[in-house]
Amino acid sequence: MKISDVEKKVKVSKQTIIYYEKEGLLQPKRDENDFRIFDDEDIRQLETIIQLRSFDISIDDIRLILQGKVSLQEILDITSIQLEEEMEIMKRRVDLIQVIKEKELPVLKNYKHLSKQTDGLKLGYFKTNKTPSLGRRMTRKLAWRRLLNVLLFYLLFGVFLSAIVSMIDVTLPPIVGMLIIGAQILCNMILIGYTRFSSDIYNRNNYIEFLEDGVRYYKSNSFFKDVRYWISALFKTNASLLTFCAYTDIQEVEIQMQRKILYFGFGPAGFPYEQYNFTFTLAGNKLQLRNPFTAADDRMLIANILKRYVSNVTDAGQFIEKYTTC
Repeated sequence: MKISDVEKKVKVSKQTIIYYEKEGLLQPKRDENDFRIFDDEDIRQLETIIQLRSFDISIDDIRLILQGKVSLQEILDITSIQLEEEMEIMKRRVDLIQVIKEKELPVLKNYKHLSKQTDGLKLGYFKTNKTPSLGRRMTRKLAWRRLLNVLLFYLLFGVFLSAIVSMIDVTLPPIVGMLIIGAQILCNMILIGYTRFSSDIYNRNNYIEFLEDGVRYYKSNSFFKDVRYWISALFKTNASLLTFCAYTDIQEVEIQMQRKILYFGFGPAGFPYEQYNFTFTLAGNKLQLRNPFTAADDRMLIANILKRYVSNVTDAGQFIEKYTTC
C-alpha cells in the first residue's frame, strides 16, 4: 500500500506519516523506485502511534513503548498525572478570566491576589456590584434593605410613643393622640430620612467604581437627588443618574488617611483602624468619599489601577504603596 492510500485509509496527512518515519516510529519498505510500501503491520503500528498521540503521549515515550523499554500502563499513569495538573492550571485560568470579565477590570500588572468571591463580607457588609469600588452603588437590594430598616425603626418608635402618650394622659382622645404621634413620626422621618438617604454629612451615597476604560460614579448634591436615586434603584432605572469618566480625564486624586480607635461598649480598650478619605477631580467635578465601604480585594485592585492609569495622585496616606505591595 502506497503512502497516498495510507492517507485515505488512516485519515492522516502524508507529512505526519513522513515525520513519524523520521522519528524512527515507522519503518516501511521501499520498492524498486524507492516508493514507500506499507504492509498491514505498518498500518497497525501507525494506528497505534495515532492513538497514543491522542492521549498526549510524547514521541519519545511512544518510541520507548514500541521498543518495549517501558509499558503502556506506566506511561499512562505519568500522563494522567500531567494532564490532571494541566487541567487544574487551565481551570484556574478560566476562573481568573471569568472574574476579570465580571469585574470589568483593565489590564493590570498581576492578578495573583484576585479573589473569585468578594460579595459576602464580615459585619453584615455586602457588595452591591462586581466591579472594584469605593462605596456602594444603590441597587434594588440595598434600597429595599434601607427602606425596611427605616420602617422597622419607625414601627418601634411608634409603639414607644403610643406607650408614652398612654402613660401621660389616659383620658386623651384617641384621635388627638394619633395626630401627635403622626406629627412626631413625620418630623423624625424627615430628619432621619435625610441623614439616612443623603450624603450631605458622610457621603453615604457617593460611590465610584473602576471599569476597563474609566470610572463610573454617583455624586450626591441634594437631598431630593438622593431620594430620586434611591427610588429609581427600586425600579432599576438609576443608571441615568450615574456619570462616566475616562481614566485620561481624571485630573487629580487625593488620598488622606486617619488612624482611629473603634471602642466596644464602655471599656478602655479599643480596636485601632485606618480610615481613608478620597477626593477625585473628574473633568472639573469633585467627588469626595469619606471612609467609603471597600472590600479588601477591591483596595488592592483600586491601588493598582490608580498607580497604572492615573498620573496625578497625592497619596498622603500611602494607600497605593500599601496595597500594591501586599
